[in-house]
Amino acid sequence: MSEYQSREYCKDTECGMQKLIDNDTELGKSFAKSFCRKECEAYKFHKWLQENNYKIVKGNGGENYE
Repeated sequence: MSEYQSREYCKDTECGMQKLIDNDTELGKSFAKSFCRKECEAYKFHKWLQENNYKIVKGNGGENYE
């Protein structure tokens, strides 16, 4: 199993804010990160998971979660 890497969801869904961060300009990064912290529900959910000691893990497909 591997742990969730920061912004993996954003990259996979081709989030516009993630594209600004990836663009590698300080203004773009600063704006996007500020926007995400205030407005992004995925960001808020991920922070909630961390604050409540949850971990997101990715299996290899053979796990039984019952």
